[in-house]
Amino acid sequence: MTMQYLAKKVSQPQYLLVLFMVVALGGCVSYRNFTGDLSQSCGNSVVDPGEQCDLGNRHGGAGCSPECQVETGWACRGGKNGQTDFCHLVTCGDGIIDKGEQCDDENTNANDGCSPSCVVEKGWMCSGEPSKCHPIACGDGIVDKGEHCDDGNVRNGDGCDAFCGMEMNWTCSGSPSVCKKTPVMIKFKANDSRESRRRNPYVSVLRGGSTQTVAQGTTTVGH
Repeated sequence: MTMQYLAKKVSQPQYLLVLFMVVALGGCVSYRNFTGDLSQSCGNSVVDPGEQCDLGNRHGGAGCSPECQVETGWACRGGKNGQTDFCHLVTCGDGIIDKGEQCDDENTNANDGCSPSCVVEKGWMCSGEPSKCHPIACGDGIVDKGEHCDDGNVRNGDGCDAFCGMEMNWTCSGSPSVCKKTPVMIKFKANDSRESRRRNPYVSVLRGGSTQTVAQGTTTVGH
């Protein structure tokens, strides 16, 4: 095909229009490449800035659209190094806690802690994925919301009382809770008179128990 033939063809109006469209399209693609258009990186299996998912294809489906956006009704999980592990339909009972769910115990049963709509039921605590739920009960050895301690029993006098509250002069930590007695600290001001100290309600305790005087008039009562 000679140059004269090409020049003759290009001079015709319909070919001029085609040539103009090709040039315009090429310029648009070059501009997009220059500005980092997201469509150039979608499909490379890496969730780049502006992308919500990337499954390594540009055909869409399976929850990730051709523009690398999460499709309606789906959720996608990110993997290591910016990759997307998988996408799945948002469904209560699949064992995966999605946006809008408080728990998911792999079923849609009621009265087991996690409701059929994946909401934590009253009087229960749920954690983990899939969710493990248990009734909130003082004495089960689990420090639940509203409890200060739980030592696995409901006895008083061991640091954690029958209502799972921490008793006076005790400290408790852990789950189940381990409680230890703490010494009583009585602080006197430097200018307190001897009479005011004698009227202190702890005087009888101080006389009967072992005492140790510490700095600035602070007395520790041993048990």
